[in-house]
This record gives sequence, structure tokens and C-alpha cells, in this order.
Amino acid sequence: MGVAVLRPGVLLTMIRIEHTLFSLPFAYTGAFLAAQGFPGWDKLLWITLAMVGAHGGSMAWNRAADAKYDAVNPRTREWALPQGQIDPGEVIIFALGNLVLLVYAAYRLGPICFYLSPAAMFFLVFYSYTKRFTSLCHFFLGGTLGLGPVGAWLAVTGRVELAPAVLWAAVTLWVGGFDIFYQAVDVEVDRRLGLHSLPVRLGVGPSLLVGVGCHVLTLSLLLLLWRVAGLGPLYLLGLALLLLLFVWEVSLLKGRRPEKLGAAFNVNLAAGVVVFAFTLLDVLTI
Repeated sequence: MGVAVLRPGVLLTMIRIEHTLFSLPFAYTGAFLAAQGFPGWDKLLWITLAMVGAHGGSMAWNRAADAKYDAVNPRTREWALPQGQIDPGEVIIFALGNLVLLVYAAYRLGPICFYLSPAAMFFLVFYSYTKRFTSLCHFFLGGTLGLGPVGAWLAVTGRVELAPAVLWAAVTLWVGGFDIFYQAVDVEVDRRLGLHSLPVRLGVGPSLLVGVGCHVLTLSLLLLLWRVAGLGPLYLLGLALLLLLFVWEVSLLKGRRPEKLGAAFNVNLAAGVVVFAFTLLDVLTI
């Protein structure tokens, strides 16, 4: 019996299961906006399972793809795979199992989601390799996570519309921005390993400004979504709280200390929850 069966806690820690909070609330936001209310328990169940599969599959694949880099990075060399706590083959099997869950959930959500699921799988796997050749890797990650709310919208309506495109752009810039903050911690290691990122290319200071600019654009796009989706004052209250979160995040970036950069990254765990909570309140009270 493999480690994947005996020690599921190792796998869940390895894929940072709590980071599902980055993508799942925005997927729910897309679903509730598309339905202009409650989309139904069946839709929510399969959207949840699709996002869990997408997160587990992409993160496990990323861990396997980056194992040789993680083994020499002081921040990551104590992780389960570099430490030999789990076998690389089992990580790949776990990743593939999660991607199968994604495809099956997409099938249950409707034909258009099912037909588009291979493209989603491609991006979920491909983004792990983008640091090898482009400094824009942060936005490949953001665009991939942004597929969640688009898929949820399609699951509910079956139609491509402007609102989910705006939400995709907002998530792309939001994730891209905070990934820049996160990768700033590894800038020296990435340079030594020949990996690409904006902190490597521009330096930490200028790249942090780019990340802040991404968050300003995120707020602008979410404000545009307010108009496009016909949302009300409760949603705007949520955006005000999101602005405060972003201001707090920027305050943590001062001094560019590695431990503060990590804390700034973690502030973003609350961002998606805030947007979804106030979108939910808004659409259910209209």
C-alpha cells in the first residue's frame, strides 16, 4: 500500500489544501452571479469538486515538476517530496487522479464544461513550466486560476458573456500580483537556478510596484463588474473591505523583509472570501 493511501495528511500538506481558498470563492462568485441568486446544490457540489480536483492536480503536478528546484531552495527543501517523505510517482498518480475528478465534475456540470476540460487541464499542468522560460509566469498562474469563475458561469448558464470575462481578468491580475510578492522571496535562488520571474528580471523593488499596480487594476475590474453584472451597494461595501486588505498588504511590503513578504501573500487568502461573501449578500438581497 502506497504512501498516498497511508499518509493522506502528507499529500494534503504538500498541495497546501487551504490554498483552495484562492480559487474556490471566485468560482462560487461566478456561479451566484450567473444564477442571479442560488445556483442549486447540485451545481455547487460539482463546482466544488471540480475546483478541488483542479487545485489538487495542479499543485501536485507542480511539486513533481519542481522537485529538483525545491530540493536546493532553503524555503522549500524541507517539503515532503524533497525530504523523501513521499515517492514522486505517487505524487503524479495523485495529480492524475485529481485531474480525472476535474473532468468528471465538468461532465456532470454540462457538455460545454466537459468539452473545455482538456484545455483547463493543459493550463493547469503547463503553468508549472512557465518559470523556465518567461518572466510573465505569474500571469499564466493567474489566468489559470481565473478559469474557475468562467467555468462556474458556463456551468450555470452555458453562455459566454462579458461579466465572466471581466471576472477572469480581475482574478488573473489579482493572482499575478500576489504571486509576484511571493516569488520575491526566492529571487536570489531563482537567479542562481536560471528560473524566470519579474523579481528576477526587474529586481524586487520595481516588481513589487508591478504587483501593487496589478491589485489596483483588480479593484478597477471588480468595480467594472459591479456595473456589468448590475450589482448593488453590498457588493461595493465588499470592495471597500478588499481595498483595506490591499492597503494592509502594501504596508507589509515596506522594508522588503522576506517574512513580511510571506505575510503579505497570506493576506490574499481573505480576498476571495470577502468578494464572494459580499457578492452573495448582494445577489440574495436584490
